[in-house]
Amino acid sequence: MKKVLAVAAVCLSLAMSVILGVLLHSARAEAAGYRRGVDNGYRRAFTETVTALGELDIALRKGLYANTPSSIAAACSDVYGKSVYAVSALGQLPLSGSEFEKTARLISTAGDYALSVARKAYSGGGYTQEELDNLLLFSDSVSTLAGNLNRALAQINDGETSLRQIGAEIDMASAGSEKISSDTAAGRLVLASREAPDMPEFEYDGKYSPHVAAMPYKLLDGKDAVTAGEAAAAAERFFGLTPGSLIPDGERAGRLPAYLFTARGGGGGEMSVEVAKAGGVPLAACSWRSIGEPAVGVGDAERAAAEFLKRNGLENMTLRAARTQDGTVVLDYAYTDGGVLCYTDALRVTVALDDGAIIGYECEGYVKNHADRRLDNAAVTRDDAAAGLSRRLDPRSGGLAVIPTESGGERCCHEFVCEDENGERVIVYIDAQTGEEAKIALVREDESGILIY
Repeated sequence: MKKVLAVAAVCLSLAMSVILGVLLHSARAEAAGYRRGVDNGYRRAFTETVTALGELDIALRKGLYANTPSSIAAACSDVYGKSVYAVSALGQLPLSGSEFEKTARLISTAGDYALSVARKAYSGGGYTQEELDNLLLFSDSVSTLAGNLNRALAQINDGETSLRQIGAEIDMASAGSEKISSDTAAGRLVLASREAPDMPEFEYDGKYSPHVAAMPYKLLDGKDAVTAGEAAAAAERFFGLTPGSLIPDGERAGRLPAYLFTARGGGGGEMSVEVAKAGGVPLAACSWRSIGEPAVGVGDAERAAAEFLKRNGLENMTLRAARTQDGTVVLDYAYTDGGVLCYTDALRVTVALDDGAIIGYECEGYVKNHADRRLDNAAVTRDDAAAGLSRRLDPRSGGLAVIPTESGGERCCHEFVCEDENGERVIVYIDAQTGEEAKIALVREDESGILIY
């Protein structure tokens, strides 16, 4: 009997070994298949990136030879479209680091600059010598980048390396633990960014123009710096928190220096708060507590938000859009100045629908743009502006509105809230000084609320 049991035990052990071996082999095969799938996905993304950069390179070079306003506008619009595609493709790669941020910035700026030239060309303007010189610089930079990426792709396709290996090499080099050879695919990728010349700073009508980054936050202009304690006290008063409840959680430098705080909120959740160092102006807040079942209506939430703004001296704020999201209602406001709606001076309040509490606040647009402004009388009458609307649109309401420009400025426009033949709402902005069609926005309304984009 003992011998039988011993034999059975040995057989069972052998069977278990076989089963474990099969399972291990299966797991390894599955893992290898997963890795191959990931590598193939990255390879496709890399191929798309190389293709997109090649198309951007061609579009830039062709654009240099355009000579009439219509062909310049078409060529530069094509450059913009290709740059958007290239940045999107680049974002799919498993690569990081300052070099690749620089690459994405270069591509984005090339597209944005070309778009600004296209807008001018649509008005009948040709190239200036400065614009040609700048586009040539972008063309040379993108050509260098595309060439290096092509050579790196050849090494990947030849099986010499994979994007996961390249990413690991770049990460180690960034940490200083290993140098990258210029003969490797990783080296070529880094060189692709480092060899692209730094673009000189030049002013243009676009969001990457140096003057945009240097623009002050108007509401904070002239305000004295406050201590962290003063900032915390100001935020506690603003958000109705218990004195002393905000705990310092670091600082933020950059264009908008701020103190960072955290606090324990209701429902056991945590609340984060940002306060500008200049003047102790609260900039943002977000509560991470769990949201219960809705017990407050959207109308009550809107009234709670309006009272919150009024209590904090934020007068003349007009509700422009509202939508429900994950047990909350998100409310977008714009400042009204003498009947003129200023979309530039925007802020957002989020209200929990379980108890009507303010759990979110953002006001960077308001802080950046709010100031006493002198609005010139409209040179274009509303009737003349309406004559420029599409025949498919039926204007229903509107007034004067201030909207932001790509270059950080603003323009006063006639706002027309219209409907098309299908009942879809469209908002059109006609420049009140020039009569140009400045912007078109679509209004979407569903069960969650209203969105304008």
